[in-house]
Amino acid sequence: TSAIAACVRSKDKYMVSVKAHSIFRDMINKQISPGVVAYGAIIHACAKEKNLQRALVLFEEMQRNHGLQPDVAIYTSLIKATAHQGDWERAIEFFKELEHLNEEDPSQLGPNVFTYNALITTLTNCRQSDRAMDYYEDMKSKVISPDKVTYDRLIQGYEVRGEWEVIMKIMSEMNENPTAITYQRAISACQVKNDWKQAIKFYEEMTERGVHPRENTYLALYDICLEANLPEAASEFYNYLRQSTEDMDKATVPFLEVDEEDDFDDPEPLESEPVYEDYDATN
Repeated sequence: TSAIAACVRSKDKYMVSVKAHSIFRDMINKQISPGVVAYGAIIHACAKEKNLQRALVLFEEMQRNHGLQPDVAIYTSLIKATAHQGDWERAIEFFKELEHLNEEDPSQLGPNVFTYNALITTLTNCRQSDRAMDYYEDMKSKVISPDKVTYDRLIQGYEVRGEWEVIMKIMSEMNENPTAITYQRAISACQVKNDWKQAIKFYEEMTERGVHPRENTYLALYDICLEANLPEAASEFYNYLRQSTEDMDKATVPFLEVDEEDDFDDPEPLESEPVYEDYDATN
């Protein structure tokens, strides 16, 4: 079980897609009954591989053949897997099933911040931002503190809709200062609605807070100002963009933030998410 979990934690696709499954099959062939942790790790591997069907087969197998009760981590992995299939309705079903299990048996842990993040990510990717907001409000009502991933996923959803007012509300509720990526998404939302005045306000706010704009932020501001027929402002942002690019070329370390995911279509599990390493992997 520890070997499977180690493979799943790896960033090497071979370890996740091949080695983890090979070790799991070897357990079965040697008639070693996998426990909840082993099934959880291999189902998590399926989620990383975007293989919902395989995850569902294992999910049914562990209950039918071994009488095992899936735990919160397994349900979280299943919800993640649905994100890649665009099956947000099934994601909600898994979430509600986990809630029901917790209500029937409080010893069965209910949804945690990782579960909520997985569901919010799925809903956001499926353009169900308002439903994602409902679950954001739900987690707060249950005293589950949102983290930077929660906020980032929510903002992504409203970015593509151009709803900067909602983004501003989310930013005001963040328990940490907005990052360059957060402001970039807020400005991008303004671009969708051609609201150059608000875009400039976000830019001024981020610079006042000492948050260094990313290249894409300057580019968005440049485009917004051009569209608004503001050539002088557009030229200013273009110069900032050129200077930023030159500084980046001279830098000895990466200029852009790399600790946050910036890919709307590929909600890979977040760095802060445990992959069964907190379990006592004795089964």
